[in-house]
Amino acid sequence: MDFAISIKQGMHFSPVHEQHAHTAERLNTSNTQSSSLTDRETQVMEWISEGKTNGEIASILAISHNTVKFHVQNILNKLNVFNRIQALSAWQRMHQGRGGRHHD
Repeated sequence: MDFAISIKQGMHFSPVHEQHAHTAERLNTSNTQSSSLTDRETQVMEWISEGKTNGEIASILAISHNTVKFHVQNILNKLNVFNRIQALSAWQRMHQGRGGRHHD
């Protein structure tokens, strides 16, 4: 049974189950917001997908560490997720079937 639906129907689960249900619900809504990532945010996501740290991304893109953190936070908000791993998962699902990444 889908935990998010169960919670909405008034069933009670442990806080861990509720957190997973809310996370799943957030990830399910992220696809509608994918087109709202800016070009720079998309570049940051591409480097995150390569396993780069904020510091490495800052060096590669010739921007400050704080600017990278700003872009990452915007990405998390736009994709409606809590962390980089969830953002990467949502972003990769959005790009399935699009022929892969592009680095400029």
